[in-house]
Amino acid sequence: MKEYYYSDTEMFRKFMTDLGLDPDNTSTDPNTPEGVGNLAAMATIEARKNDGSNQYGEVEGSNGEAYFDYTNYSPVNSADENTDINRWQPKYFSDGKGGQYAPGCLTPYWQKVTPITLTAADQFRPGPPPLVGSEQLKKRSSRGS
Repeated sequence: MKEYYYSDTEMFRKFMTDLGLDPDNTSTDPNTPEGVGNLAAMATIEARKNDGSNQYGEVEGSNGEAYFDYTNYSPVNSADENTDINRWQPKYFSDGKGGQYAPGCLTPYWQKVTPITLTAADQFRPGPPPLVGSEQLKKRSSRGS
C-alpha cells in the first residue's frame, strides 16, 4: 500500500500494528503468510510499473516527473473564455489568500492507463453527453417539456 499511498505510511503501520502484525516483516518465504503477502505485493508493483499512469516519471514526454501529463493536453477553452461549450473548461478557485487560480486538467492521460480488472479502460464508461445543438439533445430536451 505504501507504494501507491506513500503519504499514508504511518496510518498503514498503525493499522498493521493494531492487528498484531509486523509492518517491518519483509520475508519472501512462500511458506509463510507474510512471505505470500510480500511476494504478491512485489508482483503487483512490478506488473503495474508500465501501466501508463507514469508513477515513476519514466514515460517518454514526462520530463522525469511522476504522474506528469505526457500527452501535452491543452484545453480548448480557457478559464476566462468558453469557445466550445461541448468541451471541458477550467474553472477558477479561491487560493485562500484573496486571489484565485485555475488548475489544469488533473490527469488527461488517464485513458491510457491499463486497467487492473477491466478488459478496457472504457468498458463500463457511458458515451459522451449529447452535443449542444445536436438532434440527440433536441430529442432529450423535448421529452422533459
